[in-house]
Amino acid sequence: MTITNDIKYVGVNDKKVDLFEGQYVVPNGMSYNSYIILDEKIAVLDSVDKNFGPEWISNIKSQLKGKSPNYLVVHHMEMDHSANIKLFTETFPKAKIVASKLPSWAENMSIVFPAKISLEQCSSEATALYKASLVSGESLVDLTGGFGVDCSFLSKNFTSVDYLEQNEELCQIAEHNFKALGLNIKVNNAESVEFLKKMPAVDCIYIDPARRDVKGKKTADLSLCSPNLLEIRDTLLEKCNTLLIKLSPMFDISSALEVFPECKQVHVVSVKNECKELLLILGREEKENIPIRTVNFHGDAAQERPRSGPFPGPGQGGAEVRFEHALQFPDRYSKTQVNRRRP
Repeated sequence: MTITNDIKYVGVNDKKVDLFEGQYVVPNGMSYNSYIILDEKIAVLDSVDKNFGPEWISNIKSQLKGKSPNYLVVHHMEMDHSANIKLFTETFPKAKIVASKLPSWAENMSIVFPAKISLEQCSSEATALYKASLVSGESLVDLTGGFGVDCSFLSKNFTSVDYLEQNEELCQIAEHNFKALGLNIKVNNAESVEFLKKMPAVDCIYIDPARRDVKGKKTADLSLCSPNLLEIRDTLLEKCNTLLIKLSPMFDISSALEVFPECKQVHVVSVKNECKELLLILGREEKENIPIRTVNFHGDAAQERPRSGPFPGPGQGGAEVRFEHALQFPDRYSKTQVNRRRP
């Protein structure tokens, strides 16, 4: 499809998918959009779902007419945008990857990007830096390492850091990338629950459970996430002074406070007005007055990088603090009360 003489559509159509984002019915299927810009340099914008890699590459080649692309621009890390990065680099090995989500990583040509679901859930650089501004101490364990983005930024505030991941390939990629970034992080290829039971107590545990059910569909139900936080919450709290949990932005704050009465802080993190993460910081004791802070990152990738030291306030460092209030719950985490105060 021709958009202009220099911009061509190279995306694909998926007629078999029945749900968008695992919850919205799409009776006619959906498209995975990808474009190619033919200028002094040739750029391909975004990849497509993993099931359509060969068709996508064929569409690109049909527009290149023997030329080679210079760049693949990755706007999002969800699977339908990024699942074929590896196939692209294998087909066009001289092309560079440009990723708005992780600008400093994209600048490091030694970084290896996996072409699997770990990219979908991984944090952006801005949100990872924000999390790193919230916790510090001597020892940290990341129980759900994934691609390793959060662990890499959190590690700068700790002396001893353990990255944990049960997928062997991701462990190999993380170990390679940590070395490329000059980070001293111990990589453990192990199952998180068993590791948690045997590990000594640490200052901080970070956990970002996989938010897909057994059928591979997205979910905000904690009982369907892996690991199941409802089953290991007591052990988590026994093993650390501070527990940092990243949840789906679809998860209800009132429900989170009911499940985790030890919650000390709630952070709602958005990028360019789109809610990306719900963060909970827990201690070992229940707390009545819980501050909720919402932060919206805006501007280009460079503006989204917080300064060193305390996290910037409103209008500083590309972040806007839109709402901050200590909530009080006379009837113990009333759903109506939380929803009414929610930004």
